[in-house]
Amino acid sequence: MNVKLDLLLVVAHPPATAKFLTWSSGVTHPLGAAYIAGYVREKGFTVEILDNAIEGLSLNAFRDYVRARMPRCVGFSTFTNSIRNSFLLAEAVKDVNENILVIMGGAHASALPHDTLKRACVDIVVKGEGEITTHELLQAVKNGTGFEGIYGVWYKKAGHIVENPDRELIPDLNILPMPAYDLLPMKKYYLPASRRMGKGYTGSVMTGRGCPYHCTFCSRSVFGAKLRLRKPEKVVEEMMLLAGQYHVEEFLIWDDVFTIDKERAIEMCRLMRKNRLNIVWSCSSRGDCASDDLFRELSLAGCREILLGAESGSQKILDHLRKDITVAQIEEAVRLCKKNNMLAFCTFVLGSFGETEETLRETLKFVKQLDPNYAIFCVLAPLPGSKLFSEAVADGRVDLAAVNWDHYVSLLSTVPPPIKTSAMSKEEIVRWQKKIFREFYLRPAYIFRHIRNLRSWGHVCETLRGFSALMGHQLHQNFKSK
Repeated sequence: MNVKLDLLLVVAHPPATAKFLTWSSGVTHPLGAAYIAGYVREKGFTVEILDNAIEGLSLNAFRDYVRARMPRCVGFSTFTNSIRNSFLLAEAVKDVNENILVIMGGAHASALPHDTLKRACVDIVVKGEGEITTHELLQAVKNGTGFEGIYGVWYKKAGHIVENPDRELIPDLNILPMPAYDLLPMKKYYLPASRRMGKGYTGSVMTGRGCPYHCTFCSRSVFGAKLRLRKPEKVVEEMMLLAGQYHVEEFLIWDDVFTIDKERAIEMCRLMRKNRLNIVWSCSSRGDCASDDLFRELSLAGCREILLGAESGSQKILDHLRKDITVAQIEEAVRLCKKNNMLAFCTFVLGSFGETEETLRETLKFVKQLDPNYAIFCVLAPLPGSKLFSEAVADGRVDLAAVNWDHYVSLLSTVPPPIKTSAMSKEEIVRWQKKIFREFYLRPAYIFRHIRNLRSWGHVCETLRGFSALMGHQLHQNFKSK
């Protein structure tokens, strides 16, 4: 094999079942792949990234792409709802040359390594954080040595799956080089209308990894539970580079909860102001991490929107989900967003254990009274690696041999939810999802306020695209409507 490239990193395109979501949502930077690329390149290996969520190559075009580069290894950054497309692309790699090593990492493969390796087209799974493990794999392949001493990998040997010990989380994220933004089509990424705040290009940064909370529907298969934070100076330096070199004017901060360390968040905000970063940005927070002085600092530094995981208007459901927050805390967080001139974007999860028509009515009443600037209502689809998913496998509600991963689209999906998670039927949950979307967004006062706040023709077009996706989902006959 005439190798021309050490590593090709691939991000698969989303499934057809997500067509309404694709219409309404943006496409953001694959930071996981960019971090791995930056790390292995610094160690002397050649690497490229193909983000097929952006490029949309057909299988034949993808084969030609691989054939032209003839990489030694192809690594896939996997997500649950696009894992089938990752497998199809991996099979295409083997069509080009069966000696190319196919590596799968990311959230899905880390949560289900054995199931992933059962595929003939997959040679190796990288569990957890991928930077150091991928480098050691490339070094072993280059030297012709085995994988026995590499922590964090599962691989095939003589027809059997070998499970190496897990690798410890990277304790100091500041050792990592900057993501390889130059390997991404930076001008092609964009945000949905609901999160579009500026006129320039968009950028994504991660200031920390790990989530110490215990939500039952969420997975921590890659970054774990231990919170590890980058130095504020390193983050602001990265934002300045993106603003200067790539003309990025608006940022998404991708941390699970950016505001979890209040003093650090304030320090970072003051550094942004000190360096006169002319940007706008958004981040995620929680009801129990909201305070007036913190939100004021966020706003002064250019934060224009905060994503809040509200999940339900029923305290009973919040407790079932182990959110460890109260309805009153959610109300206070939204109030503080509005007071400090930031948009409140609330996410809700419908159909959890204990969900009834009564609790769904509570959520509908709550979100109308809360009146955030934007809200999304997802049907619960517990991710592999989460407590709820493990329980569903254990009690037979999920058969790993038969599950259709394309159905793991919890927002504006064209198919029923993959797992029955409450006493209510799947049909009832989807009908309620449509009802809540409809009654929240089609309120005359909401529509008039949104029209009044349109800032440009581009914003009008993006809003119409989001509205068409919402209405397309409303009219799509997943089930017979009542």
